[in-house]
Amino acid sequence: MFLQKHVKQDTGKELRWGSISTMVDRFNRLRSCVSKALIDMNSDIKFTQSEFHTLDNFQKSLNIIKVTVEALCRRDATLLTSNAAMKFMLRKLDSQNSTLSRLLARSLLVRISQRRLSIASTLQYLQNPETYFSEVPTAEFPKTPEMVEEIYSLTQNFEDKPVVGVMDDLNLDNSESSP
Repeated sequence: MFLQKHVKQDTGKELRWGSISTMVDRFNRLRSCVSKALIDMNSDIKFTQSEFHTLDNFQKSLNIIKVTVEALCRRDATLLTSNAAMKFMLRKLDSQNSTLSRLLARSLLVRISQRRLSIASTLQYLQNPETYFSEVPTAEFPKTPEMVEEIYSLTQNFEDKPVVGVMDDLNLDNSESSP
């Protein structure tokens, strides 16, 4: 907490994960210079190879997350590209051989499953039902009965109204707004 306050006072903004990623990247590039400077200063601080290795793994994990966030924030991002980006991130974090990346992957998986809307999974399932369960662990996303219930509730919403009426309700007809 103190560091956040100190950084905010010095830079005028809070420290975010993006800036942490940049700082760790710079430190990793300068690690030999930092080690030599600490030796020249006769400092009591000494970095071990395992600490440098941990920082390197941390940087790799943050870079994976950074690439994913950039993909999610793109203007042309859709539900399918978002799902692909999340799967990519989880797969890459799991494939790294570090405890930190696995811990991050597990934490992100829990957070995704908490925030995941059943309708998003249903739309993904309807887009490509053959590959949905082969690509996605079912513990992470809604199972078939939940999606069938969601599809049923969606069809019930449309059953009483003609399709033209539903389209009018959604204001998808842009011809009125055109000059």
